[in-house]
Amino acid sequence: MRDDKPRFPALVTIVREGLGLDRDTFKAIDDALASEWESIGMRALKLHDLADVALVIRELRYAGNGTYLSPSERVRRVWDAHTKHFRTLQRRYVAQLQADVDVLARDLGSTVHRATLWLANARGKLARWASEGALYAGARQLKLVPTGHDSPWIAGEAIGSEEVKIKDVKRTPGVHPTWRSVLAIPIFAGDGSHPDFAAGVLTFGLSKTSSTLLARQDEWHQAASALSAAWGTRISEVAFST
Repeated sequence: MRDDKPRFPALVTIVREGLGLDRDTFKAIDDALASEWESIGMRALKLHDLADVALVIRELRYAGNGTYLSPSERVRRVWDAHTKHFRTLQRRYVAQLQADVDVLARDLGSTVHRATLWLANARGKLARWASEGALYAGARQLKLVPTGHDSPWIAGEAIGSEEVKIKDVKRTPGVHPTWRSVLAIPIFAGDGSHPDFAAGVLTFGLSKTSSTLLARQDEWHQAASALSAAWGTRISEVAFST
């Protein structure tokens, strides 16, 4: 009996983070590494972050659907919906960030500064989309930072790893407000038909060191999760409810 089911090559992932390589070195050798695996009949996926492996696994069960949209297409929908209503959402989101500062300060037992929402721009960067105490003129004026596990920005690192991050920072003397660490919380959006995906990050400047706050993580982890969920719902409604 003939088996007419399509046969797909086995997959192997080549992950830059796992190899410990910077972007330029990886770019120089990734094709050669892929060719080695493909020469023995395996399809090679070239990825930058270990979290990308989990993303591929999540997406595989949906990829054969005729209405499937890739994560990059879904990120694009989030970005386009937000730029379309830029001015309205700026004011709404800044007000929400100001409210979040009060909630997080209470749960962390720390003064909280400069709450910021970063959104993925569908071109591999994060945009500083809204900040407490500031209103930006338009999407083209937003600061862009790289994403990934080795991003020099904690927001880029958090979305690349899909994990909460907290790190000490050194502020330039004389710059106000001052803070000693930064907390970054990834935000996951969804359209109800595909797996949720990392669409943005919240960052907060904190008056206490990372070691002090990590020692009490059990006390504020739920608050961070609640903020992530609330912003995920907020962003999803803008992008996918219309």
